[in-house]
Amino acid sequence: MASEARRHETAGWLVMAVALGLAVLSWRIAVDRDRHEAELRFDAAGDGLAAAIIARIDRSEFALRAAAALFDASEQVERDEWRRFVDALRPLESGPGIAAMGFARSIGPTATIELLEPIEDPRNLRAIGVDMATEGVRRAALTLAGESGRPALSGPVLLLQDEGSGTSRPGVLLYQAVYRAPSARPSDADADARPRGTLLGWVYSPMRIDELMRGLLPPDPPGIAFELFDADAGPPGTLLHASASGAGAALRGERVLELPGRRWTLRLAGSGAFEEAARSQRPALVAAVGALTVLVLGLYLRSEAKTRTRALDEARRLSAEVEARRDAEQAMRDSDRRFRDVVEASPVGLLMSDPDGRIVLANPQAERLFGYGPDELIGTGIDVLLPDAAGDVHAALRADSPRTDSPRAPDRRPMSPGRDLRGRRRDGTDVPLEIGLS
Repeated sequence: MASEARRHETAGWLVMAVALGLAVLSWRIAVDRDRHEAELRFDAAGDGLAAAIIARIDRSEFALRAAAALFDASEQVERDEWRRFVDALRPLESGPGIAAMGFARSIGPTATIELLEPIEDPRNLRAIGVDMATEGVRRAALTLAGESGRPALSGPVLLLQDEGSGTSRPGVLLYQAVYRAPSARPSDADADARPRGTLLGWVYSPMRIDELMRGLLPPDPPGIAFELFDADAGPPGTLLHASASGAGAALRGERVLELPGRRWTLRLAGSGAFEEAARSQRPALVAAVGALTVLVLGLYLRSEAKTRTRALDEARRLSAEVEARRDAEQAMRDSDRRFRDVVEASPVGLLMSDPDGRIVLANPQAERLFGYGPDELIGTGIDVLLPDAAGDVHAALRADSPRTDSPRAPDRRPMSPGRDLRGRRRDGTDVPLEIGLS
């Protein structure tokens, strides 16, 4: 019983441990799911930011292609015509970060700025007449645009508009080559297959990186920091823009932006605010349900243990009673066996009858005395062992005698001392007897 109780107790603790393990596992799965969803949202935000940067560069590229088409369609683009074109295009409204839109003429190895709008801005006015080819970064982009016929983005530079302003924020320039023979200017599909004619110059847009990046990230989700590097400047690249510090961020990602003639690297970091905003109530709910389940299971197992203990105690009591009864029955059987042994070993004949006069026990001496075989007397009326003359008298005496359970039980005594008593054998002959009643 004790070992069984210990087994049940061990099984209960094992069930509790399994339930607790499942609760912890469910909580861990919920946390991992939240983490995975946060990573998906983080990746989606990174993809959206990369697409937004490319879209802003694409808008500038579209504006420059339109400007190149203007030069294709005109023999000579005058300042007023250029101003009307720029006003109609409104690049400053459609493209955040674009400082101006201009044209630089190619004269030999030079790229001299002739047109720049809005000219009312003093910063643009002082750029008129500057040869951009004298500076290496600009010259590399000018050469690439002129040779490829496609837009080309420069590396980071300090814009002419910002020189002398005390700022060190970087800018870039997007160039589109313009050719003298409009019909010979290549399309994007066959730029290398068709003759380009004589290079007339470049239309271009100077862009401030900080302003170009402004408003790219929506307020939801918060907590995303990003850095923008010029990947073509060599590892680790030149930092173009940093929105905020990403130190200690658990979520990080990187995108390579393929821009016209240039590659930028976008590195993102998800701060604690982003993870907090992306976190759901699912893990807490799972933990609460798991804890409640373990608590209910513990209370149930405790109640079950008490019930089992009571059942085991009752089983022990019943087992003890059964054992005691078994011992009593065994003692009774032993007593009965000893009694029978004594009766059978007795040298005198012994008979036992019930209150109705039926013989229930006869030892071998009595059976031999009356001429009966083993057990032949059992169940026979005792009157068959008496002569006919004594049978009726004996029946009357037996009827008048008190039963053994009566308060007036018969005494142990010899019957009719001094009288000649006889019994009848099986063959009908009489046999003298001395009878004692017990």
